[in-house]
Amino acid sequence: MQAATVEVLVTKGKFDPQIAIALAEAIDMAIKSSQLVTVPILDARMAAVDARFDAMEARISARFTAVEAGLETKLHSFKSELVRWVFLVMLGNVALSAGATAVLNALQR
Repeated sequence: MQAATVEVLVTKGKFDPQIAIALAEAIDMAIKSSQLVTVPILDARMAAVDARFDAMEARISARFTAVEAGLETKLHSFKSELVRWVFLVMLGNVALSAGATAVLNALQR
């Protein structure tokens, strides 16, 4: 408790000295028991939040990288399968054309 606080309560507030002392002690107790957020405490809390965000970002980034790698593998597999089917269709088309030409030549003779 500060004497200046009691002095202000007695002189300016016209409080009885005993009431002024009790009021000043109550104010001191309220201030001491309150949990004021100071700049260092706020900085520490923000640093903890930043660390959690960084950890979450790293996990998400790793997850996206894994998904991207899986999709890339599937895409290459799909491309290979597509090339194989196109080649088989072209080969079948050539075989059908050759067969049709042979049949037409045989029928013309």
